[in-house]
Amino acid sequence: LPMTFKFLANKAMASALRQNAMSIGALAQGSLHITDGGDFYPGTSSYVSSLEAIDPTAMVSAVRQVTNIAVESGACVVDHGRELRFTCVMPSKSVSALIGVAGANVQQLQKATGAHIHVDSTALGFGPGGDRVVHVHGSAQSIEQAVERVLNVLKDFVDQPWYGKWAERTNEDRLDALEAPPLPSQEANLGGSRGG
Repeated sequence: LPMTFKFLANKAMASALRQNAMSIGALAQGSLHITDGGDFYPGTSSYVSSLEAIDPTAMVSAVRQVTNIAVESGACVVDHGRELRFTCVMPSKSVSALIGVAGANVQQLQKATGAHIHVDSTALGFGPGGDRVVHVHGSAQSIEQAVERVLNVLKDFVDQPWYGKWAERTNEDRLDALEAPPLPSQEANLGGSRGG
């Protein structure tokens, strides 16, 4: 199975990504798909972008280009231009690995990169392949470093039986999914909330 990295893009970012989809796909040695029209991630006005690659190194290169495009387009600027936000969609099981026992992994990641990580408290869908939104806040460099860690976590789950179904999930599937119970507050809001 190819590795799939999903992230949310507002209208400006989606437009910039569509203009660069061929070069991003070539870097990934795979493809970039972006939902269109009114096909938004449930509860948002953001498109779901899915980047697929067979080679993890090629995926990292493509994601670097994606984060650069996001920064250059101004599409991920928040907090009056003082920081950036990049939003990933991850399987629930991989979010648990990202967070670690009592938040140890994500605290180390935040310390190492300077990024702030916020995990939405509810998942769309149950089980290891339920969708969970992860917001990464910080400078362009800290976001790039944190997102590379997200890729490393995702890579560890590509061979799981539920991964293919997660990778193919559509927004229509998400709308039909029941919300899973919230994460314990300790995991959902590490380091304080900065909005979602």
